[in-house]
Amino acid sequence: MTNPFPVPRSTTDGSFPGMRRMNAKRNGGGFPGRGRVTGRGARRLAFTYVELVMVMIILAIVAVAAKPRVVEVVQREKLRRAAHKLRLDMKLLQGEALRTGAPTALGIDPTGEFHVLWWYRATSSKWRFLNTYEPEIPSVFCLGCEPDYRVAIETVSDGSKSIQFDGYGLPAKDLTITLSLGTLRADVKVTAASGVIESGDVYDAGAWKGNQATRWPTKSDAKATAPGPTDE
Repeated sequence: MTNPFPVPRSTTDGSFPGMRRMNAKRNGGGFPGRGRVTGRGARRLAFTYVELVMVMIILAIVAVAAKPRVVEVVQREKLRRAAHKLRLDMKLLQGEALRTGAPTALGIDPTGEFHVLWWYRATSSKWRFLNTYEPEIPSVFCLGCEPDYRVAIETVSDGSKSIQFDGYGLPAKDLTITLSLGTLRADVKVTAASGVIESGDVYDAGAWKGNQATRWPTKSDAKATAPGPTDE
């Protein structure tokens, strides 16, 4: 009786025919038993030095061309976040005024690039830092000093250093605070009649405005922004 599963006969080198074909593929597609193909027909498995240099040059050109656009995108995001931060701080002062029935105020120093949160203490008839009433809320914030912002306070529309909110949360006047970073600008607008505080879109003003902040504000610097006498 014959074996239904015959064993393939080995070759003279002790290997089977199927194994010789597999070895030929591993050797770069050459003929069985002849090893890797050499010469002009050989298959390359790596880049040449010239090709690597060309790729590096192309990547460098792309990086140089894209850098201005990347910088602008980062600056726009910083300016947008700074305007949002300023708007939220004024909304916070409005909320505190409504909650306590006592006036609050935002002090602004364009030279030092910082703003201060104030609340009015009726018993002493003087202004105090908001964190003496709400310890978890920082009273002084420097947009020009914080690494995440580095934004300048360019102008305050009426040239004043503060804006007050009465016990109903209504601002005492219309006001526009313009923030800048390079040639970009963003406005934060306060409307007295409605009490609405809004931050506009970032726009390109063309003119360059640098950051003036060289240090963090001191307590004396912050007190100079109070809308009246303080007991700090």
